[in-house]
Amino acid sequence: MRALAVPKVSAGLATRAGLVVLALLVLLAGLGLAGCSSVANDVAAPLGVIKDTDVTVETTLQAVLQAAEVGLETRGSFAGFGPGSSSGTNVTPGASSGPGQVSYAVTPGGGGLVIAAWNKADRHCIGAVDVHGTIPVSVLGITSPGEYYFVAPAASSSACDAASLESEGSAPSGWPEAPSTAGWPQI
Repeated sequence: MRALAVPKVSAGLATRAGLVVLALLVLLAGLGLAGCSSVANDVAAPLGVIKDTDVTVETTLQAVLQAAEVGLETRGSFAGFGPGSSSGTNVTPGASSGPGQVSYAVTPGGGGLVIAAWNKADRHCIGAVDVHGTIPVSVLGITSPGEYYFVAPAASSSACDAASLESEGSAPSGWPEAPSTAGWPQI
């Protein structure tokens, strides 16, 4: 009977694999000590990049607004805006579950559009109200034409629902400031 020889390479690979696992454990422990934030186990991010996550959400929202404007020019209103009309961004008539999913609501008559996205990193609902022409009701205190931006603290992603925000006659209490045309407020 012939003896089976185990090549040295496999022993070396086992040692390297063990070292990789050990290095990953040390890295994860180091992140915990280096000031990382974990919000309800949704995401872990260094505290310094949370503002950057807002910028990422704002960029997604801006792309949706641009796609909506194209539809507005074609149809004369926001009526008909929805899935398939937002340049590949996932839009939903329900609440936003994260930065890659944008909640939307069109005002009666199609003269206004409310969009919002949930930022898991800092638990903010970031959005915009775009009004062209007249709208039958005040949306977050807005009735005049223009693009208005907001950042609002929200307890959960379910509160980041454009249809719910559309039905608000004024900015809800607890918001740092009313929607503004000057760009997304910083909170």
